[in-house]
Amino acid sequence: MLKYSYLTALVALFTSMAAYGQTTFEDHKHDVLMEAAQRHLDLGVWCRDRGLISQATVEFYTAVEVSDSQHPGALRVLSIMTSLDDAFWKKKRKRPSESTLNSYSKKSAKAQLKDRKERVALAEYAWKKKMRSEAEAEYESILRNRDTPLEIDSKGRIKVEGGTIPIEISKAFLSGAVQINGELYLRDPFMDLLPDLKSIQQVESDALRVRSVLSLEETEGFHALGEALFPYLQQDLLGKPLVRLNLFVFAHRTTYDQYLAATEQLAYKEVSGLAQASNLTAVICAEGLEGSALQGMVLHELTHLYTYSMTRAVMPSWHSEGFAELYGGQGTFLWDGAKLEVGRMMADFRLAPLHERSNRFTLEEMISSDAIQLFATDRERALQFYAQSWALLYFLRTEGDNDSRLLFKAWEQRCFGSGVGAKVGDRSGRDFGDANDLFRKMLGKNLAKLEADFNTWLDEVFIR
Repeated sequence: MLKYSYLTALVALFTSMAAYGQTTFEDHKHDVLMEAAQRHLDLGVWCRDRGLISQATVEFYTAVEVSDSQHPGALRVLSIMTSLDDAFWKKKRKRPSESTLNSYSKKSAKAQLKDRKERVALAEYAWKKKMRSEAEAEYESILRNRDTPLEIDSKGRIKVEGGTIPIEISKAFLSGAVQINGELYLRDPFMDLLPDLKSIQQVESDALRVRSVLSLEETEGFHALGEALFPYLQQDLLGKPLVRLNLFVFAHRTTYDQYLAATEQLAYKEVSGLAQASNLTAVICAEGLEGSALQGMVLHELTHLYTYSMTRAVMPSWHSEGFAELYGGQGTFLWDGAKLEVGRMMADFRLAPLHERSNRFTLEEMISSDAIQLFATDRERALQFYAQSWALLYFLRTEGDNDSRLLFKAWEQRCFGSGVGAKVGDRSGRDFGDANDLFRKMLGKNLAKLEADFNTWLDEVFIR
């Protein structure tokens, strides 16, 4: 086991030494990136020693990414983390207290604010050196990361942490701004892809922002549903997102398809929603959906999004979709507009295709299948895959024998803790082979019995 003293010494060894007296912009930027990486590396160690596994993993990856993979300590710790698996983490794991989670949120917010202030200082440095393109790029990056309404002073300059953006650059940003709920926003990469959208509704909180082209009342309803979901996910995943999650609801299939084409995600044309880890944004097409079906789609995609914000692991399709169906599958929830109930059995009509054993996916088929590929070839079979994924997750969590449940939980923790399948700088990976290989390895001796017990349990579900 990697002891605390060794990891602390390792991190300290690589602590960056800033040299603000350097004269070139690139040298100055390098110093800023190194200090940001060190902040997140230190915070990752703090998380690790308090059992915040997913949060620590996120911080270690962030340390590498904010340094453009240049911080040697962050690279070394990430390498150790991914190679040692459980040996990297404390053996005795206790559920983190609410105060620990809140403390982490405060520390993370402080680190991110410091990151932004240093980037503002870097932009000001570039402007003073008459490097307009570099300054504009830094200011644009700052505004996009803030993702809040543009604040403008009496001279027409956009306000940022610790200062204002020069009037020339402010004018350029304001000329392309979009109005949302009567306030100006920098047209973000999402809105850049939809130039025809001039007016949208928005409801937001610290945890969730919902945008839609539907009515304000409907947008408020989606937001309330998401806010009701998050406490359940916080308890289940032992943490809460460090940044606000985003949901965009399209009214019509044509606009939804336009977005998929612009983002080169046409594989999702056969479904009505997707969650994107790259920008922590879920998009949904409301056309053809209403009532509980639309509510379930919101819950399903937000569950994906919440999970992406908590771990960098690339989980298999059966686990990812099964987990989302635990919260957003038809019949698995009740929502009266104010109170959300989850954890219910899936609706009978969704489980009906699983009635006959001969029609079910084998366990090996479940492990190796990709839901999106199934939708492209056989929609009914894909819907069955979702239902059986829900059933398998439900069984492994609540109904399986003690050995199977413990092994499954250990596999989940190993995946989340090591960021299995993750690649630095790539949050959209879909190669879940590593996670499946680990599943076969850890549950290998139990797989035949697990499949038999699962089928027996499913048989009993239809008798009840």
